[in-house]
Amino acid sequence: MTLNKSLPPVRLNQLGYRPRDEKVACVADAQGRFEVLAYPELTGVLSGEIGPLERDPASGDQVAYADLTALTAPGTYVVRTDLGDSLPFTIGEDVYKDVLQAALRFFTLQRCGQDLPEALAGKHAHAACHLGEATVYGTDIKKKVLGGWHDAGDYGRYVSAAGKAVMDLLLAQRDYPDRFRSALLEEVRYELDWMLRMQDETTGGVYHKLTSKAFVPLDVMPDTCSVPMYLSPISSTATGDFAGVCAYASLFYRQTDPVYADTLVQAAKKAYAWLKAHPDVPGFKNPPGISTGEYGDEDDSDERALAAAALCLASGEPDYVEDLRPLLGKSTGTGWEDMGLYAVLLYLQMPQARRDEALFVKAKETLLKKARELARAAGREAYGVTLGSDQYIWGSNMDVASHGMVLLLADDFAPGQGYRQTAQNQLHYLLGRNANCLSFITGFGSMAARHPHHRPSVSVKEAMPGMLAGGPNSGLQDGIDKDRLSALPPARQYIDHWDAYASNEVTIYWNSPLVYLLAAFQ
Repeated sequence: MTLNKSLPPVRLNQLGYRPRDEKVACVADAQGRFEVLAYPELTGVLSGEIGPLERDPASGDQVAYADLTALTAPGTYVVRTDLGDSLPFTIGEDVYKDVLQAALRFFTLQRCGQDLPEALAGKHAHAACHLGEATVYGTDIKKKVLGGWHDAGDYGRYVSAAGKAVMDLLLAQRDYPDRFRSALLEEVRYELDWMLRMQDETTGGVYHKLTSKAFVPLDVMPDTCSVPMYLSPISSTATGDFAGVCAYASLFYRQTDPVYADTLVQAAKKAYAWLKAHPDVPGFKNPPGISTGEYGDEDDSDERALAAAALCLASGEPDYVEDLRPLLGKSTGTGWEDMGLYAVLLYLQMPQARRDEALFVKAKETLLKKARELARAAGREAYGVTLGSDQYIWGSNMDVASHGMVLLLADDFAPGQGYRQTAQNQLHYLLGRNANCLSFITGFGSMAARHPHHRPSVSVKEAMPGMLAGGPNSGLQDGIDKDRLSALPPARQYIDHWDAYASNEVTIYWNSPLVYLLAAFQ
């Protein structure tokens, strides 16, 4: 027997499964029987019937299921059907260990202003970058704002993006500290130190972003990027994210570095005072001459809710509760544009002796309603993903990972509803159980994304491992996507191409919920 090397009709998690996990492969167009073969020996170890076909609305595929759950012995396997074989996958307790380390290491390799030697970064090594002063837009004022993580495939640093990323990582540290020990908090502190430098010392407001005027060419390494940098004007969304993140982060450093924790709280309070003094600030727009990522946002109520919830948790001062009351649950997003659910999650962490019971109940109901919606959505899709046909947008994989995180958090309050399994199905989707039969995490899986829109990767012609690609995007905002994908259904509108920034870019806030999701199943 030889392994069929045609495009696999069997879509599964290409890394594999822990012995105790539910293991269900999706089989496109095939029925009849399946056989699990030890790999590379190709000796049979399990067989069974493929289930009935079910149409997947987002991809147009006819999908059936092969239940492999009885397979528990550690090893490497393939699934064989009449139409072809799956890619190899592994059964083992540590199947996610390496990818979790790589997903977190991505943040280290995105560090700005620091030497990244070859021993750490391999081919992506470079000298310290962006060491000069930045100009405050519209002024002659110079400010040194070193550090932080490069946001995405570009070299900008954005406070709103940082807010989402840091919140996810702190939640991962809170819920799975044994997975990280001190490594995660050390990494987060590098970003927090940069965020502190983004605050205006006089007013307490926070500059929206730190970028060049325009994106530099795709093949430029960070240490050869010598264009002038600019601080875009203060925004309420950046200031709200800053206040929330700093206040919440203070709880994690309180025992080991109380001085630093106090610094974070005081900075958060100063930012919050700016928010209170500016209740009706227009949403951020790129100023004339700046064309880098805008991160525009017309509604800052979610950021204000996050700030109030975090300061309530960190300080216990009652005024923050009253500010939070009309905002909590108003929105339930988990992306940089809508941070509403993070305020809910933080209030659910409030100690019983200090919490407003009515507000706590509202927060709990908000979280569980969101989880029910996500579970229902996943149940309608043959690949088990939480996205409907109209939800394959820019960064759809961020939503998949974030939804998995939300389901896991809801499981703590409503166990027995299947939320944990639905969350794990989102991880299976990201690692290959999808219409594209592709692992969206660079370097992990036999068929994985290899050409991300990411300048260091393009420069050395090799993808940095552990990055989550953006995923299918029916918006088709770049020329590559528009030319090559427009005739395809939404779930297939992805291409692994260096220039396809609308579907194939990477960012810190796509990797951050991935870290949480991987940690949960480590």
